Order: sequence, then C-alpha cells, then structure tokens
Amino acid sequence: MAQSHEYKGTEFTIQLSERNERWSWAALFADGRAGQGGESFGRTETVAAAEAVEAVREILDKAEKPIDYVRKTDGKRFAYRVRYVPGTSTEWVATVTIPGQGELETRGALANNTLAGAALYLAVRGRVEAFIENPRG
Repeated sequence: MAQSHEYKGTEFTIQLSERNERWSWAALFADGRAGQGGESFGRTETVAAAEAVEAVREILDKAEKPIDYVRKTDGKRFAYRVRYVPGTSTEWVATVTIPGQGELETRGALANNTLAGAALYLAVRGRVEAFIENPRG
C-alpha cells in the first residue's frame, strides 16, 4: 500500500509492508531527498499508516530551521517553529523565541478548513505572525 501526503510543502509517499503481524514503513520524498523508514506497533494498516505519517512530520519539523520574523510595529526580531495536523479542523502549535527573553508557546485551530498543501502552511504561518504582531489577541 502506498499513500501520498504533503506537509509544509514537502510531498512524500508512505509505503507499508506487513510481516509476522508487524508493520514496516518507508517514506519516499518527491524532492529526491533520502527516504526514511521505521516500524509501527499498530495492529492495523490504518494505525500503522497514521504512525508513519506522524513520524515523517516529526522528522520534517526537526529538520526545519526556525522562521525569522520582524514585528512591524516596533522592529523587534522573533523566530518561530510551527507544527500542525492538517484536516477540516487544523490544530497548530508554535514555539516563538524572543531573543534575550526565552520562548513561549501559542496554539490555535483553523475550523472548517478547506485548505491543503502550501496554502494551508501559509495560513497557519499567518496565524502565528498575527499573534506575534498582537500577542493579546
């Protein structure tokens, strides 16, 4: 079984194989980067596929550099990382770093979401940057 996915603009395919009631997975990236693989302890193909997709999202998140942002109101510099789970209710969480002051976490959701791919990623980033511009909401 092969399933195509996209996360933060990176397209990948998950291939699953089952042997002796254990699932192995391989992620193949459309951009040519080296594939990743692992095992799932899920008892069904659906659970194994979900675990594989989550593992790839974590790999991509760790490889991503923080996004630099300069607040328009005062020129203050920030950096942030954002993680989200695509879907009709896209939940996201961002870690925002304020130089010299530490980190804070903000989270939210895009309800009734119809976006996917790069459009969804940009919408989530827009929410994080809106928070940086106006942290009190």
